[in-house]
Amino acid sequence: MLIIKNLKKYNTFGINCIANTFYEVKSVKYLRTLWNQRIFDSKYFILGKGSNVLFVKDSIDIPIIKINIKGFTKHVFQDFVDYSVCAGEDWDKLVEITVKDNLWGLVNLSLIPGSVGASVVQNIGAYGVEVEKYVQKVEYFDIKDGSIKTITKEECKFGYRDSIFKHKLKHAIITKVVFRIPITDNPNLEYIDIQNYLTTHNIHVSSLTPSLLREIIIKIRKSKIPYPDEVGNAGSFFKNPIVSIDQLNYLKKNYPDIKYSATQFLDKVKVSAGWLIEKCGWKGWISECKRYGVSSKHALVLVNYGGAKGSDIFKLAQKINQSIYNAFGINLENEVVIIF
Repeated sequence: MLIIKNLKKYNTFGINCIANTFYEVKSVKYLRTLWNQRIFDSKYFILGKGSNVLFVKDSIDIPIIKINIKGFTKHVFQDFVDYSVCAGEDWDKLVEITVKDNLWGLVNLSLIPGSVGASVVQNIGAYGVEVEKYVQKVEYFDIKDGSIKTITKEECKFGYRDSIFKHKLKHAIITKVVFRIPITDNPNLEYIDIQNYLTTHNIHVSSLTPSLLREIIIKIRKSKIPYPDEVGNAGSFFKNPIVSIDQLNYLKKNYPDIKYSATQFLDKVKVSAGWLIEKCGWKGWISECKRYGVSSKHALVLVNYGGAKGSDIFKLAQKINQSIYNAFGINLENEVVIIF
């Protein structure tokens, strides 16, 4: 049903934005109805939980299509468990279910806001784990011909916060994802914050359970990133930039403490965007009107303290990016999707 909707409750920034055309999709059948009505013939925007989007204007004319398809099945095999999950399901609820099933796989991705469908588009990741590791296949609605199609994990072309759904398959609307979680998986404890927590709290690895590790991940995450229910934000606003070894060595001359990590490419590294932003003095910055700023917990998180406009957040992001370029010669890429 077509309605006019204020999107404030549909984006974790808590930005007021009026959608002049809003559809809530609860079934594949309704997607096909919209396709028959030729809704997809012009520009539109697919909305999940709104946890990775910034609406810049006060109103938006393109159709907003909220995916709220629900459904969940589980199949247990000898060495793994398959979870077939519809795109509108809450991501963290899925993680919680797998943890209750005593599986390690997704536990490091606890408390990430968003929907199951969006998790695949974005290839979400945290604390040493990316969702691509556990995706078995993805079902999607093809707006080119109105059919349902399925692709394998390999065909998803996953990359750092990237997938084929951001490129060649922009015309795809994810309807279902099958995750395969090995029963024999071990906990991923490579992230330094996890190691520090275990050491500080005198927790031996042998005493860990998926439930305990989930509690630890949630505590670490809450200490670093404000939860959207408490203050409006979309998590990390920028991606960590990937630079050449030569550029890193050049930066090291003036900034020997620069934070970076390895990539899959031998001649490139991933520089911490949070470190760059904090080095430029933005961490904890608050606007004169006190309505928006940069989190004091994490420099990568831009926040709406209440009453900010999308344009305020967008202009702040531009200023931060410009200061990073002026200081380091690095352009930051938005992780958050910007909608004008």
